[in-house]
Amino acid sequence: MHSNCDEHGQRHGLPWGHAGRFLTEAIASLPDAILAIDTEGRVVIWNRAMEKLTGVLAEEMIGKGNYEYALPFYGVRRPILADMVLMPDECLEMEYNRLQKEGTTLVGEIFISTFGPEGSYIWAKAAPLYHVDGRLAGAIESIRDISDRKRAEEALIKSEQEKEAILSGLKNVAVEYLDPGMRMIWVNSAVQKSCGKSMEELRGERCFQMIQGIQEPCPGCRAVMTLQDGRSHEGEITTPDGRIWATRSNPIRGADGELKGVVHVAVNITRIKAAEQNIRSVQQRLAQVIDFLPDATFVLDGGGRVMTWNKALEKMTGTRAEEMIGKGNYEHSIPFYGIRRPALADLVLQPDRQFEKRYDDLQRDGSALVGEVFIPSFGPEGSHIWVKATPLYDPNGSIIGAIEAIRDITDRKKAEEAIASMKQRLSDVIEFLPDATFAIDMQGRVIAWNRAIEKMTGAQAKDMIGEGDYRYSLPFYGVRRPILADLVLEPDEDVQRRYPGLSRDADGKTLTAEIFIPSFGPTGSFIWAKATPLYDSHGNLTGSIESIRDVTEMRRTEETLERSRSELRIASDIQRSFLPERVPPLKGFDLAAASVPAMEVGGDFYDFIPGAGGRLGIVIADVSGKSVPAALFMALSRTIVRANATHHESGVEVLQDANDMICADSRSGMFVTLFYGVLNEGSRDLVYANAGHSPPILFSSSSGEFVELDVTGIALGVFGGMEYEERRTNLSPGDVIVLYTDGVTEAVNHELKRYGTERLRSIIRTSSHLSAQGILDRVLADISSFSGAQDQFDDITMIVVRVRDDEPADKEQDQSSCDSSIGYTSD
Repeated sequence: MHSNCDEHGQRHGLPWGHAGRFLTEAIASLPDAILAIDTEGRVVIWNRAMEKLTGVLAEEMIGKGNYEYALPFYGVRRPILADMVLMPDECLEMEYNRLQKEGTTLVGEIFISTFGPEGSYIWAKAAPLYHVDGRLAGAIESIRDISDRKRAEEALIKSEQEKEAILSGLKNVAVEYLDPGMRMIWVNSAVQKSCGKSMEELRGERCFQMIQGIQEPCPGCRAVMTLQDGRSHEGEITTPDGRIWATRSNPIRGADGELKGVVHVAVNITRIKAAEQNIRSVQQRLAQVIDFLPDATFVLDGGGRVMTWNKALEKMTGTRAEEMIGKGNYEHSIPFYGIRRPALADLVLQPDRQFEKRYDDLQRDGSALVGEVFIPSFGPEGSHIWVKATPLYDPNGSIIGAIEAIRDITDRKKAEEAIASMKQRLSDVIEFLPDATFAIDMQGRVIAWNRAIEKMTGAQAKDMIGEGDYRYSLPFYGVRRPILADLVLEPDEDVQRRYPGLSRDADGKTLTAEIFIPSFGPTGSFIWAKATPLYDSHGNLTGSIESIRDVTEMRRTEETLERSRSELRIASDIQRSFLPERVPPLKGFDLAAASVPAMEVGGDFYDFIPGAGGRLGIVIADVSGKSVPAALFMALSRTIVRANATHHESGVEVLQDANDMICADSRSGMFVTLFYGVLNEGSRDLVYANAGHSPPILFSSSSGEFVELDVTGIALGVFGGMEYEERRTNLSPGDVIVLYTDGVTEAVNHELKRYGTERLRSIIRTSSHLSAQGILDRVLADISSFSGAQDQFDDITMIVVRVRDDEPADKEQDQSSCDSSIGYTSD
């Protein structure tokens, strides 16, 4: 993706110039999906997050126009927010909810019914891009899927049975029943474990003394508020061990309506998954891209001085960029913490284990650091902040700075984890889970059946609650039988054998398995399940809970991918069979050849066609396009050229007839550049015709000069009825001819510089004394050294011809040399 974006950006005049590599790497690693278009509406950037969001790879999208980029979202070609940035104000469409304009930037939200299984809520931000001289270069758009936040709902309690069984089995939810004096009446196992005391030891004790170790209720305690005004209250607290909890307190009233106590519920909301790609490079023009990003972002140089401070960060902190640019000595931390201290970007440049401990769940993602932190001094009530910092490298791989992205996730934490109501209906905890989940008691009766499992099975909770005798297995198997939740309560080897790959966790109590159920779904389903026991406050086993997930689509996608890979391997074997197994012997000449496809199959080919009277036809060609279409067109072209070469002695006639046949047979618009030459062992000359192919290089051993065998006609398959010119060149002992495809000279290194013709000539000159195979090996090795770890993006094919020193006419060429002078590799 990187080189394609850079090359396309340069071609269409985007503003970053030679910094393209650094900008592309930075954008590719950003957590939000990002695309950019030029002024003609062609895609020039399509980052990794966008690939993951849409399932469309960058190489399939880069360079596409005509609203191609709207298809993955809307299923039709239509303008999106980036297009609206390029339109006049009066042309703005109002399909976006809450569409706002901030200067030249547009921000909006929209519900796309065609994107995702149930439609998706999309947040988007778009801004124009400019050339250095101020000319409009295009637009860039950042996209974020906010469906989960939009659809977050308060869970409802339905069942009044088995209070202690369900609540005691929940590891990350703390539940307390308190009297008006804040004394604990009952608490679940999560609270007992946190305090390290049993229910008997905690009963009658004040919660703030036992849990917080203080003598007065916590400031802002929601339970105190409920006892004071008799209403429900919710909020967040941070416990001494650093964990963060979403809390809610509901009043408990007697039959007379008098307040008898409070139910206090706390849900652990500490962890959030974060996986980000490294940002490897940055230069001065990176600021333009960073400035429009929706996440607050800043960049430090190697000395810890602020290089970039974007608009989102200005808005978040109230500190303007001109007040911060160039500042060091941890000045960038003051708007957040009120003091000078290292931020995550500083820890990338200079690790400090003590400061790293201040971040919750700090993780390393390659060379990047990702973590969360609660900053009490930031915002009216403190803020939960997600941060990611990545080192920036120069072209030599040395760290020259760091970039940090910051996101205020306070609202999201509250929306995702808050419990709206308890109302003494305890199955609410299970109800909100995204996975299909149910629970049974010791008698095998259903005590919880959440909405996700209703949707999965079609069986409603009102029909399942209280049912036993394996009724819960009927929606899956069509018969009554034990399933994973039953194995937790009563192990059975016969039932266990029905679950291949059944595993237990470290304590041996939780079971995880995957099974294919032929009767579930139209064509059967792959089901992943996890079951764990439930305990009461005394540690007695009271039932089990099972979560179920349909992984059919994932498994079948994996199977389809493997079939595609197998088919490509077969295609590669077939294409390999088209190339000659060895170089035919020709007196007075030493020949070698090799082809290295960029993908499993490619569009380059070469051929040797023996002729009468000591003649040998040599062919090298390059089909437009890549992969399977190029391979098919290559097979057609090779067959037609070989057939004509066996019927014509003149290269001109070969190419003219081959061109007409290819034009007649091809409807795809593809074409092939091709060089056809005939070596004569008697006259030691080469007669050739060149159909638009890269001119082969002739090195004269006597003069030390290079001559190019120029094009003598248009590529095959472009237009029918074309004429081609034939030329002849005399050869002397020691002369070297190198035929090659453009994959040789257009190979690039990590700086995106091309290998080029001059470097190829230099290697030919210094290795001209070697055999043809030796020259070929030297060139391929030099290309590999030049490219380094850079991906090969085009096929590399070569034929090397070296005129031998004078030898007797009846001397046989060494057969072993011929057999070893040809190669094909897919590496």
